[in-house]
Amino acid sequence: MVDNDFTKEQLISEYSEKLMDGSAALFAGAGLSMPAGFVNWKDLLRGIATDLGLAVDREYDLIAVAQYHENRRGNRTRLNEKLIVEFTRKAQPTENHRLIAQLPIHTVWTTNYDQLFEAASSNGYDGLTFKSDVLGSKVRRGDPLILKVHGDVDENLSRSGLSFTILRPHAFFQNTMMSAATIAGQGVLYGTSADIALSMIDSRDVALAAASLLTGNGHSGRIYDLTGSEAITNTYPIPGAPRTVHDEAYPAPA
Repeated sequence: MVDNDFTKEQLISEYSEKLMDGSAALFAGAGLSMPAGFVNWKDLLRGIATDLGLAVDREYDLIAVAQYHENRRGNRTRLNEKLIVEFTRKAQPTENHRLIAQLPIHTVWTTNYDQLFEAASSNGYDGLTFKSDVLGSKVRRGDPLILKVHGDVDENLSRSGLSFTILRPHAFFQNTMMSAATIAGQGVLYGTSADIALSMIDSRDVALAAASLLTGNGHSGRIYDLTGSEAITNTYPIPGAPRTVHDEAYPAPA
């Protein structure tokens, strides 16, 4: 039941409580990624709709347009190609992605195919679709997750028939610098991973791995998960390092 009298102040208050007790989730649509240069659904399907004799600006069920295209063609090859072209463009996470990544949110639901959340996060978000074999185990463990409602660009690339190699870095050391201001000003490191150990990797090592693959052979069709050499927590390796947001929400007994 929808409460039409629910005010913005009530939303902020209740959502803040959920953030602090660790039960908050987030749903994000195309509007979050458009400032980074990605298309919305209508622009993605505009050419496809025109070929079907449809005016995309007059359509309200864009999922049905995509399904109609697949039914008419007998495959989704062109749609996969559009997704790959549009969502493998070079793009950087926006300030909103970086701010959201610092919130204590363990689950993000999104209709977006891009991987800007994963790139912005220092908390090891895994982007998964509902077809993923490991989804159940990761949900049970409480791992930080980005649930891709419609799919992921890597998934579409894998079934496109094109030659590909995918690198999947886990979490970037460089992203921890987003917390420099709160560490210096408040003595607190805010994040969603609490004391979970993450195998972070330096972005320069990702570049070295890419260079090695591009100059070598036998990597077509392969997917490589890239991690650091050791799994560490937010408080490692400095004894007495700043507290995590979990400690702020649940302070240790005096």
